[in-house]
Amino acid sequence: MKNVLLFFLLLFLTSSAVNAQDELSDLVLVIDPGHGDRAWGVVPGDPGATAQIAAGTLQECTYTWDTAMRLKRLAEEKGATVFLTLEGEEYESHDWPPEQIPEWHYKTLVDFPEPRSEYEALLSRVSTGNRRYLQYSYSHDVVFLSLHFDSTNPDLAGVSFYYPTWCEKPRFVDTLVEELRASGRARQSLRTGLEIGVAKPYQYAVLSQTFNPESYLVELGNMRSLDSQGSNPDLWRMRDPGVREEYARLLVRALVKRPERVKPAPSLRGACLLLFLLLLGVRGVRRVYNTYFR
Repeated sequence: MKNVLLFFLLLFLTSSAVNAQDELSDLVLVIDPGHGDRAWGVVPGDPGATAQIAAGTLQECTYTWDTAMRLKRLAEEKGATVFLTLEGEEYESHDWPPEQIPEWHYKTLVDFPEPRSEYEALLSRVSTGNRRYLQYSYSHDVVFLSLHFDSTNPDLAGVSFYYPTWCEKPRFVDTLVEELRASGRARQSLRTGLEIGVAKPYQYAVLSQTFNPESYLVELGNMRSLDSQGSNPDLWRMRDPGVREEYARLLVRALVKRPERVKPAPSLRGACLLLFLLLLGVRGVRRVYNTYFR
């Protein structure tokens, strides 16, 4: 009897440590690394936005893929089930020096590996997200994140994101905005320091054709940003592996804090505690209380 009680007590004490590693076990995350796909001989390669540095041309797709691999690793470490809209030869992140031009190998779209048009290539990404949403939405929260670095007004720098126009604003929007502000990464004007367009509804193809209201297109930085000193702060951040890791961690923190989570079944820890108390009985509980809490 003593051995049985000891077993359940140890299980109760250790189960919380296991649960801490499963903060995202109720989440299915579909990551869409922006651009970087090619159907050989049909649709031209899509590098995304580009920027010139002394060593050559930087391509957006290189850094969206690398950030996606970091996000995938961190989310899986917390128990999430992760799917990608692209397939590649390797799924590791890299710590390239900022001055290096990384070599890029185009990836294959998962659902439509040989699209007949650029629009169909975009629909392949949506199709992957919709398929996983229909497959898992009854049992899990399903979130679709399309990662990008934009090329827009040079006065803007920082992270912004978009959500579908066809649904009410998801509550996760506020959670993600709060996380961006807490990290100091929310998009702002370099001239005034004021936030500009951190979160907006927009009819991007990956948002307008999705079934899932929890779909977001995240712009991690502006490859054309230009501050008063003549430097490009977001381009430097994009090239810094530590900052790309920070972007991934920021997104994971927001996912952990997201509202409207699927209610988990009663925890193993709670069930073990209840059974432990039943086995102890009234006298046993009183003895434990008198021994350790008086």
